[in-house]
Amino acid sequence: QEDKEGLEKINTRPGKIILYSDAGFAGHKREIWDDVPDATSWELSHTISIRVIRGGWVMYEKPRFRGRKCVLAEGDVEIDNPWTAYGDAGENGQPRGSRPFRIGSFKRVDYRTPEISLFAEENGEGARLRFSGSAEDTRERGQALAAASIIVHSGLWLVYSKPFFDDDPYVLEPGGYPNLKAWGAKDPSICSMHPIRLGCPVVERPGEPQVLIYEAAAFQGRSFTISRDIYDLKRLPEPALPTVGSLRVLGGCWVGYEKEGFRGHQYLLEEGEYQDWKQWGGYSKELVSLRLIRTDFSDPALVLFEAMDFEEGPSVELSEALPDTQLAGYGTVTQSIHVLSGVTHQHRSVRFHVREHNLHFVSKILLFSEPDFLGDQLAFEEDQEALPEAFIPRSCRVRGGSWILFDGQDFMGEQHVLSEGEYPTLGAMGCLCSTAICSLKKVPLVSPFPSL
Repeated sequence: QEDKEGLEKINTRPGKIILYSDAGFAGHKREIWDDVPDATSWELSHTISIRVIRGGWVMYEKPRFRGRKCVLAEGDVEIDNPWTAYGDAGENGQPRGSRPFRIGSFKRVDYRTPEISLFAEENGEGARLRFSGSAEDTRERGQALAAASIIVHSGLWLVYSKPFFDDDPYVLEPGGYPNLKAWGAKDPSICSMHPIRLGCPVVERPGEPQVLIYEAAAFQGRSFTISRDIYDLKRLPEPALPTVGSLRVLGGCWVGYEKEGFRGHQYLLEEGEYQDWKQWGGYSKELVSLRLIRTDFSDPALVLFEAMDFEEGPSVELSEALPDTQLAGYGTVTQSIHVLSGVTHQHRSVRFHVREHNLHFVSKILLFSEPDFLGDQLAFEEDQEALPEAFIPRSCRVRGGSWILFDGQDFMGEQHVLSEGEYPTLGAMGCLCSTAICSLKKVPLVSPFPSL
């Protein structure tokens, strides 16, 4: 019953963990990209180090995702053997503190906009309360919220029997919990809760952009490698592909588009593997153009469109100075411009100006309440978890870097990736007319210039 109305797209992100057998990020190193049903053969010291590059993860005491759980959020952490904290007896006369770490299994939790339902009766019956964000104190007039059953629609939730996230939480993955025993509770009181949040896009190889594209799902069929923007996969000389069946992003951060010419629904593609169109959150199997998200220091490039809002019609991609756009088989009328990188100075006779290296590079976005950069204005240089409720952006300018716009608060929901440039309408921003922009985040790419 719970997901009939919830056909939202997954904000999929490839998972990755780097696990070290010793403290201090030393010892044997393992890279984990997906579920590990049985990790009991791994030799580990009592204290291990884990670097969660991306994704939400659960570490289990036993194989096949059973037993006690430990939640791993994005970031670096050193962990002492957590199972000994439960009072397990030592083995072979060893003190508890010196026992080697034993991991049963790992599971990556697919990420959607988090949602959880609490029911007054068992088996999902009775009055229901839904939550999609953190609640630090659910009590009313001192009375704790009671739940006899729970459904986790999406996300990975930590549920506490005390307010303000105090005491050890219950870790709830997507699924149904028909009674207290199902989530290990003896008391129905739920006083606070919050979902595990994912961080911003992570690029480990910004200077080596590369995507390996396959014509069929599960990395089957013909394949080829790209390291530059692809305006239309169907027009490649060899091998031309009708669409993308699966892909591996080997370096850099990319945006895939539903249509040629960087139009239509867009999908943020981080380093990792996507076995089919559902794994990149597609609305359909179509993925026809791709572009690399660049820093402000990259080579300039832009696309000119004769139609407004990047709609159907003639267009041309330019990456060098051009004295007359008609030389490229393009007309004299341009109603929208998509700046892929660099800074453009003038149009018709197109010239490019790339900013010199600046150690104080600033990524900035300006939002306007009316189309064509009119009305009230807000400017941001840092991530914004929530825009003012009374402010509805209808046009924007991106000054440096790239930004991700979300239609939900806390970086949730549908996302739109904007590179440096001007976006005079919601359509130019890739948004539907009914879409509201509620939060925004910078894409933190590393400059190719060395630090001084």
